[in-house]
Amino acid sequence: MYMRRLTSDEINVMPLVHYEGPVTLVRFPADLERVLPALRREPVLGFDTETRPTFHKGRVNLPSLIQLATAGHVYLIQLSWLALGSELASVFADPQQIKAGVGIADDMRALARLHRFTPA
Repeated sequence: MYMRRLTSDEINVMPLVHYEGPVTLVRFPADLERVLPALRREPVLGFDTETRPTFHKGRVNLPSLIQLATAGHVYLIQLSWLALGSELASVFADPQQIKAGVGIADDMRALARLHRFTPA
């Protein structure tokens, strides 16, 4: 189900908030091993990737950062330091877990170029 779009006036009266919870930077295999159990037990993950822009026609850069958020924690996974292997790809392939975000299909396709998996 999709919500209707909010008007500018509706958005302008909303309070400004920012995230104040814990953030974990994941750079190394040991970091990933430590956070995977927490990621797998969450029913919903906020999901986004960041990719360096390209200014050359036909050139496409691969994602360099994955942002995963739970109700109480944010995980920043640096793909420039850590390869997207089967353990992490299994999170994106899990059909029992909801991934929430904008442009998820494009993000999943880009990640599948780093490690083959079937996005769920």
